[in-house]
Amino acid sequence: MTPQAFSTSLLGWHDFYLASAGATAALLGLLFVGVSTNLGDHFVDIAATLDRKVDAIGRHASQYGAEYLAFARKIAAATAADGVQAGYSGLVYAEAFKVRFEGHPRLLHELGGRVAG
Repeated sequence: MTPQAFSTSLLGWHDFYLASAGATAALLGLLFVGVSTNLGDHFVDIAATLDRKVDAIGRHASQYGAEYLAFARKIAAATAADGVQAGYSGLVYAEAFKVRFEGHPRLLHELGGRVAG
């Protein structure tokens, strides 16, 4: 399989994932974790997927109303600004995550607090 064909195939599964109800609930948490950026120490660029994420979340009335979803870009932009201040250059829209270490305490010291793998 060529890299182009693999990318196209993967994109199809990605769209399916975004459309599923379980994935929407997961994405809701990922998107709006940016509200508490003071807890995040790892930032991910979501500019390419922000519209799809907001659309997927908005299709489930049990999640957030339209008035809240209208702030999604502002939240993601504010999170990106925090990421730029933390040294992540070029962010326009971002999500913030708290990286936590799961492993042997000896590895925590050896890896300088970074996630193994």
